[in-house]
Amino acid sequence: MAKSGLAVILDLFMQSINLSEFKNKISNYFPNIFRSIPEKYRPSRKIIPHLKIYTIIIVSLFLALATDNQRQLYFSNSENLTKIKKERASIEDEVTYWKNLSKEYSNYPDIYLKIASLEYRLGRAGSAMEHLEKAKALKPGLEKAQILEEYITRGN
Repeated sequence: MAKSGLAVILDLFMQSINLSEFKNKISNYFPNIFRSIPEKYRPSRKIIPHLKIYTIIIVSLFLALATDNQRQLYFSNSENLTKIKKERASIEDEVTYWKNLSKEYSNYPDIYLKIASLEYRLGRAGSAMEHLEKAKALKPGLEKAQILEEYITRGN
């Protein structure tokens, strides 16, 4: 029956008197991995520390560039978000202005048409349709109201 690798190692160790003799006997059973690689292709021990340093430098540069790109992307998105919020607040102010004006001049369909278009820009299609209906009730053949209604119903 053949012995396992561990059993062979234990037997050799028990038979050996000194460590160098043990290493020689082990190398007969488990040859060196470089035995089949010619000397000119073996890695130089002088190059290995330099390779580690270069690898660390390259990885660090890559991470620095990646984080810088993410930072720029974050700030550009942040700037866009700020711009959108300002624009939305401006439209909200316009809606408030036109609604206050509609209380004084309730017989003008153009006011309700303007409110409907602003409400739609804010994403409030239901409110836009209500104001559009008020404008159409005041002036049934209003062409701008029909165009806006088609636009809202299509969801563009």
